[in-house]
Amino acid sequence: MDGGTPAAPSTTRDEFVDTVRAAAILRVVAVHVLNPLGWLWWPAPYWVMPGMPLVFFCSGALMLTSLERRPDAPWTVVRGRLRRLLVPCVAVLAAMVALSAVLAATTGRARYQLDFSGWYRWLVWDVPAPSAAVRAHDGQMWFVSTFTILLAVSPVLARLHRRHLALPASLVLAAVVAFAVPDPGQALNHLGMYAPFFCVGFYYGDGTLVRARERFGALPFVVGTGLFAAMSVVVLLRDGRNPNAAITSALTVATAWLLLLLAARPAVQALGRRWNRGVRWVSGRTLSIYLAGWPATRAALRTADALYGADQRGSARWTATFLALTMVLVALGTVLIHPLENLARRPVDQWFRPRTDAAPPSAEPEQWAGRGSNP
Repeated sequence: MDGGTPAAPSTTRDEFVDTVRAAAILRVVAVHVLNPLGWLWWPAPYWVMPGMPLVFFCSGALMLTSLERRPDAPWTVVRGRLRRLLVPCVAVLAAMVALSAVLAATTGRARYQLDFSGWYRWLVWDVPAPSAAVRAHDGQMWFVSTFTILLAVSPVLARLHRRHLALPASLVLAAVVAFAVPDPGQALNHLGMYAPFFCVGFYYGDGTLVRARERFGALPFVVGTGLFAAMSVVVLLRDGRNPNAAITSALTVATAWLLLLLAARPAVQALGRRWNRGVRWVSGRTLSIYLAGWPATRAALRTADALYGADQRGSARWTATFLALTMVLVALGTVLIHPLENLARRPVDQWFRPRTDAAPPSAEPEQWAGRGSNP
């Protein structure tokens, strides 16, 4: 990760992690696009391979391998990961705030007026909302607080994982938030929702899930998929909330999909090898695509409404304009943000040095060091 050469570095990538993460982040953007369109029996897409639980699962797997490659410097690893997360996020947020300030000065409209009261909550716990316009376009920033907390405590979680306590502790947190806290708020709800998947990722990172899949085959994972799918139906009938909103729904639905993907691991890996170039391209830009996706869809939505009227949503010309603008803006946003994502992979003291042809170890964080086999 950050500074120094890791002990016994691996040059092998895990096609399963790369492919699942790439598919999950594209699925997140696709749901943002489908929401205003109402396509595919909306809100049914919420129950199809929930994206963010899988992203946290992959992040947990990669975080554990990074920590194991640097057992002498866990907090160096954490600082490197936080840098990679926060630099692009803060830059995108700063650009939104600057644009809002310019529009406030030129138009005088209230939605662009900046108000920094309550800024201290933005440091970790809340989505920044200095203006109504920024708040409308930075909805994707919720994950920063959850990721920041999990990354910050990941060395502690890794120690607990060695005693098989990290996952139980995260499930206790999820249960407390789901059943004992009347109004947990968005940040605490997300932490309870996604911490278990981050901790499950440790079992992939240490090879436990890989060895189980190779030893016992797909059947136990398929059976588990069926059990959790059945539980998700019970949860849906009980409270009617989707996996994005309710911890119980997220845990049952996303776990069913995760087990199904693990059952199909050889096929997922084969797909990753077949579409290697595309998977690697998306996997190397997951943060950029994610940060670009939500503001792109919001801006495309407002533009299409301004051109044709909100009452025309769903019409052929509104839909064509919305989709075309979304694709263009996502692509443009990814191109603009990715250099920051790439820069943040390097230690700060290397930012202004010319890069050599061979990337430093810290710029290749996705190398696989898990103890499972990786054909």
